[in-house]
Amino acid sequence: MHTSTISNQTDRTGTLARYNGAGPDEYLSDSSSCTDNRSDLGSDNYSDYESNYESDNEEAPCASTSTIKTPLVQPLNVKERKINVAYTLRQEKFNDNFSSKDLLNTIREIFLSPPRDMSDEKGSLEYLPIYSFLFPNEKGSSLYNAYDRDEVEDKLVIKIDQDGDHTPKFSVADDISEVYGLPGIHECINGQKSLRAVIDIDASQEDMETTGVKAQEVFIRICLSFIRALYRILDCSWKSILNGLVIATSSDSSKCSYHVLYAPALLIDHHELKAFLELVYSLTGEKFGKFIDRKLPGHNFNLRLIRSAKKGR
Repeated sequence: MHTSTISNQTDRTGTLARYNGAGPDEYLSDSSSCTDNRSDLGSDNYSDYESNYESDNEEAPCASTSTIKTPLVQPLNVKERKINVAYTLRQEKFNDNFSSKDLLNTIREIFLSPPRDMSDEKGSLEYLPIYSFLFPNEKGSSLYNAYDRDEVEDKLVIKIDQDGDHTPKFSVADDISEVYGLPGIHECINGQKSLRAVIDIDASQEDMETTGVKAQEVFIRICLSFIRALYRILDCSWKSILNGLVIATSSDSSKCSYHVLYAPALLIDHHELKAFLELVYSLTGEKFGKFIDRKLPGHNFNLRLIRSAKKGR
C-alpha cells in the first residue's frame, strides 16, 4: 500500500497509519514509537470508555436529525462578514453487526498496531529552489514572488525549519518523494481551499501526568470523538468512516502526538474545518479536549510531513 500526494488537502506528517479494514499488521506507519506508550495497557477492557460513551450517547433508536448553527467568518472580497453555517447532525445508530463496543475495540486495535515505515526512499533539498519567505516580503526573496499562485496549484509547497534561531525557508516540490524523510519539513496548506477533516493531538507526558491521564486514553477518546463527529455530519456507515481514516504519529515516551485525518471527504475551507474541530472538542469534553490543537486551521497553516522529524531530533 502507498499514499498519494494531494496538494493543500492532506496531512503528510510524522508517521503514518491507515485503517482499511485489514488486520492490525496491515496498518502503515514509519516508527515503533508507540511502544513506550503501550506498556501500561494491561488487560484494560475499556469498560470505562464504553460507559462514558453510552452516557454521552443516550439517544432514541429511531432515525432523526438535529441542527446546530455555528457562527463562522467567511471572506467576501477583501472584507469579511459573519454568517451562520448549519450542520445537520444525525443520531448515532448501532446494530448487531456493529456495536459501540466494536467501534471502541477497533480504535484500540489502531492504537496497538505496530507502526512501520511507508518507504525506504529519502529525498533531498539539493535541487529545490529555496526562498526566504512564503509571501512577498521586502526583506528577502519570496516563493510567491517567483511563482504565480496557479503555478503551484498542484505542487507541494513546503516550509523548511532551520537550526537555532534562523527563520524557516520555503520551497515547492512536484511530489512528496522529493523531500520524504528529511527533518524539519512542513506542508504549507492554503486554508481557503477545500480541506480534509484533520485534528492535531498534542499532549506532553508532563501535561498528561498533571491531568492524571494516559496516552492511550487521550488517543482513544479523541479519535472516538473524531469518528462520532464524522458520523453525525456524513451520510455513511461507521465502517466506511474507519476505512477512510489516515493516522500519523510521532509519539514517544515524552509525548502523545497524532494527526487523525479522514481522506474521502472534503470540507469547504478552514472555517468549516474550525467548526468541525469545535464539534470534536464538544464531544470529547474539556479533560481530554484540551489536548486537541484548536488553533490549527487558518487562512494558511502548516502540518509536518510524513517521516519528517523535528530539526535536530
